[in-house]
Amino acid sequence: MAAVVSLLLARGLKQPQFYWAPISTIVILLSPIDPMSLGWQRFVGTALGAVLGAVIASYFEPNWVVYGIGIVVCGILWRDIAASSCIPLCRDYANHYLADSS
Repeated sequence: MAAVVSLLLARGLKQPQFYWAPISTIVILLSPIDPMSLGWQRFVGTALGAVLGAVIASYFEPNWVVYGIGIVVCGILWRDIAASSCIPLCRDYANHYLADSS
């Protein structure tokens, strides 16, 4: 039901790639993680990525090096934000998968 509602909402808002709405809904709802927490984290991540992308696009010429550096910066920011305990689920993930090997 949620996937259908998200599809109708995306089509109603005339989104060009409306098919991603039900896919994202299904992925979030089938996750073993609390859907509200996971949805909020996806929203925050998308917003931060959009802001970083806008800043990069405003100050640099588009090429693969800038794109690669942007991805690395996003990864570093994600690791630091997740480790700062403001997002507990991400903090646990970062501590488990991104812990320093030293």
